[in-house]
Amino acid sequence: MYADYIDKDNKCSYESYRKAVKSLNISFTKLGEEQCESCLLQEQHVKADHQGEAAANCPQCEKWQIHKDSATESRLHYQSDAERDWPEDTSNRSVDLQKVIMLPRMHGVMSAVFTRRIVAYHETFASVGKKTNKNNTISVVWHEGIAGRSAAEITSAYAAALEKERDIKHIVYWVDNCSSQNKNWCLFSSLVSIVNSQTISTEDITLKFFQPGHTFMSADSFHHVVGNSNSKKVEVVELKNEGIKDWTDCHSAVKSKKLPKLADLKVVQLRRGSRSMFVKISHEEEDFTELDFLQNKFQLKIPTTLRPQDKGIEEAKKRDIAWSPHATQQEAILELPACEQH
Repeated sequence: MYADYIDKDNKCSYESYRKAVKSLNISFTKLGEEQCESCLLQEQHVKADHQGEAAANCPQCEKWQIHKDSATESRLHYQSDAERDWPEDTSNRSVDLQKVIMLPRMHGVMSAVFTRRIVAYHETFASVGKKTNKNNTISVVWHEGIAGRSAAEITSAYAAALEKERDIKHIVYWVDNCSSQNKNWCLFSSLVSIVNSQTISTEDITLKFFQPGHTFMSADSFHHVVGNSNSKKVEVVELKNEGIKDWTDCHSAVKSKKLPKLADLKVVQLRRGSRSMFVKISHEEEDFTELDFLQNKFQLKIPTTLRPQDKGIEEAKKRDIAWSPHATQQEAILELPACEQH
């Protein structure tokens, strides 16, 4: 950034530049170690076969070029959404499940390393763009004693976040292409029921998908600082058993044979008053294509709770944690629910 600033014919020492940036309360962080596998393979390919540059008429290079163009397209549209001045009746967020969190988190405490821990989950709905400072981040949290991360359980997290914005007319979510979380028939089927329910007054829910391997978003930025988050800017939603519904995949296998592949969809929208899904196979498309995808017998309704009680934690795991010579907070751990079969 400093080099770019100087290249624009500005005169300033690095130290003065650093102090100016700091005074604006701008901080920096090193991004995660994740890299795009397709781009890494392409880098190896051109080094081994094309002297370092992509070649014309090479099937692998052509495939990668399509991947790169799609990544650029989705990124430009994400940035456009971030810069747009959205009306008050629209919520624009990025959604991501934080990497598995092990509790207790006790950095530098050796005993915690050797003690079995509880898996915690955190689905983040972070504001994108100009409303970032106006709209709180919605953090839906639960742990393995309550639920896991199946399609029904992740969909329940979506439902919990949507209820927090029940009066917002238009919801836009930027998400990655993870099939188990954001791009599956269970989620799409369930969102049709949710948008047509009386629990929210939302008119439409739109999912916009990044290109795989190029998914950095505002939710990731929030994850980097989640340990020091300002509670005034975060609305924490505790996902409890009664909120974990038996959401199911209700798409028609016969109808789906005539539909585009899920992997090719870039935008999916669900609308109040319709059983269809409205899709785009490119972010550049202006109009949606309506697709009939649900089973004819499927009824639009909020299902019952997934299980009669908390998922629970195996008794053996509870015992190992509670009675480990390194264990702490034993009484709190013993309060965790055990699996029904134990």
